[in-house]
Amino acid sequence: MHVHFHMHLDEEDHHDHKSNAERRHCEKSSPVHRFAHCEMRPNTHAGEHMHQIHGSIMMSQQDEEALSMEVNLSGFDVPQELDHKHGLHIHEFGDMSQGCEAVGGLYHAKRHNHRDLHHGHSGDLGDLRPDGHGDVNDTRTFDWLSLGHGGILGRSLVVFQGNHSSHIIVACCVIGRCQGH
Repeated sequence: MHVHFHMHLDEEDHHDHKSNAERRHCEKSSPVHRFAHCEMRPNTHAGEHMHQIHGSIMMSQQDEEALSMEVNLSGFDVPQELDHKHGLHIHEFGDMSQGCEAVGGLYHAKRHNHRDLHHGHSGDLGDLRPDGHGDVNDTRTFDWLSLGHGGILGRSLVVFQGNHSSHIIVACCVIGRCQGH
């Protein structure tokens, strides 16, 4: 069975319809503001002698502007560290089924420019520097990261022992979407 509809508009109706469509096309869509949260926890496979890092990392991004990241972590064992630096990376997966051991490799963003990065990898977010009490309270922005489609949601944030080139994971968390903060 086929059904056909024929509709005729008088000239005035056609004119109004066209101007509404043109108006909708020209109006700017409302901004999209995305929020994410990552609740950091110690790597259960790193051993008891390692840092017991806890805290949260809050992220926000409006449309395709730079992503803002607010880092509030504690539990860094400062007396053990001479330089007090720890690498912060984004990794491929948000799999915490084996502590921090199943997070995959370093994340590579599709919308980045290697020339603008300090370490040459889009998943390398630089070093964290705890204060004398073992706390990190820092805000950073990243113009190559996205909370939108194909971005960092569902991936993991990882804290490494020492600087950005270390391979010992001391803490991790899954990046999840949340309501505004």
